[in-house]
Amino acid sequence: MNVNLWFARDNYGEITTILNSNNEDTYTCPICNSEVIPKALESKQVTPHFAHIDRNKCTGESFIHFWMKHGFIEHSDTFTITSDEKHTFTCKDFKTEATFNLDSGVYRPDIVVETECGNEIVFEMAHKNKKRVQDYIDRWIELDKIIVEVDTPTLTGQNEAKEFKALYFKGKCFNFNKRDGGYYNTIGKLKEEMMVTGKYDIELVKKLDWFWEEICKYENDEKINLDEMYLFLEIMNPKEFSIIKQALKQRKSNKIIKGFTDKMYEKLFKEKRKKVKFIEDEFLNVDFLNQLLKNKNVEYIVESVELSINKFYITYRNNNNVLYKLDFKLYRYDEIDIEERLSNIHNRMAYKEIESVLKQSIEDLNGDYREVSFKLDFDRKGFAITVKHLFNRLDELFYFKYYSYDEIYTNREIFTDRDRFKSELLDKSFKGSRERECKSCNNLFNISSKEYFFYVANRLEIPKRCKSCRQKRKKERLNG
Repeated sequence: MNVNLWFARDNYGEITTILNSNNEDTYTCPICNSEVIPKALESKQVTPHFAHIDRNKCTGESFIHFWMKHGFIEHSDTFTITSDEKHTFTCKDFKTEATFNLDSGVYRPDIVVETECGNEIVFEMAHKNKKRVQDYIDRWIELDKIIVEVDTPTLTGQNEAKEFKALYFKGKCFNFNKRDGGYYNTIGKLKEEMMVTGKYDIELVKKLDWFWEEICKYENDEKINLDEMYLFLEIMNPKEFSIIKQALKQRKSNKIIKGFTDKMYEKLFKEKRKKVKFIEDEFLNVDFLNQLLKNKNVEYIVESVELSINKFYITYRNNNNVLYKLDFKLYRYDEIDIEERLSNIHNRMAYKEIESVLKQSIEDLNGDYREVSFKLDFDRKGFAITVKHLFNRLDELFYFKYYSYDEIYTNREIFTDRDRFKSELLDKSFKGSRERECKSCNNLFNISSKEYFFYVANRLEIPKRCKSCRQKRKKERLNG
């Protein structure tokens, strides 16, 4: 390691930095005690430094080791670390001989500082070769401490404020070189996510690194096994795949992602086509549907089943020998269980049989009653009729009635008799108390649902007197 010496002993035996030196005084190396001289003090191209007259007596490792022990940081020193924001710490103690035996390898940082607030901060000296995320992220994640990079200008005394850049802080990497960006934005983020979720798997970590090496080979036009790459992407969960896909979007290696997605679509299409063929052969046929209806004790007979691109049609007769035809959307690419959908097919048949009567009944009710809305809604299990007052009456604002298809099938005579159905719907929709006390005679009287809806629909007050007392009052008013 070729590192220039940035400190020396002056004439008084004190440690001084190159920035506080001059060409008149005499200086010695504090490590080997041989003479050193200031160099490049006025240069703008070369970093100022002390030079050994005999260069072989010291090594760069010796300089760093000495400075870390004697000049880099002292007890009670305050320093700042920058990640996505600035953090201030105070040195309580430090050690320069720390060794961490990790599953990802042995890690020997330059210095470990214990702070007053209980953190342990690992300092790494950066000269020409800065720490690469790809080489160290596994150790940083496993160590789970704050990792700081110390630039050479800091060691030469130019950073008196003691401000440093974080390489790793609370589970995330910062201040990495551009060359590390591609790796970090794909593999690095996946590793961080694994650590956060407690699913850090060393074997998967090795596989991720292998994947990145193959990506680099591909981008350097080296031959790789694409089938192995596709297999690796196939075992990724959706979130992991999304990170890889997004990070490689603007790179040459995006062709791998496109090739993989094309391969998956082709595979999916073949699997779905196979499933659809099975559904057509096993379920969408006359014999199966009739047996299904027979098992449900439903008296419908299916005569034919036709298939088109996105629909299938069922022609059937009811117990009165009336012919009907139903159409269904054919969900070829969803995950809905076709057996479960077809098991409710008699629901649609029952609805189809009385559909026109139901719709006409609702139209009649909407024509008879102003300011009241009757709405028909259909779904897979039955149909709902919503009765809603269109003005704000807090006591009777909303009513909802749901009819299942079993109820339709077993009580078809009610639904197909329009007047009876309307009467029953009005009756069931009336939630208020039917029994009231007459204001005049104090006798109890009933209000029918038809009366109630007449008064409500016309915004009239609900009667407070029985019918006979109302007629009596009306006669008295007419007679003066």
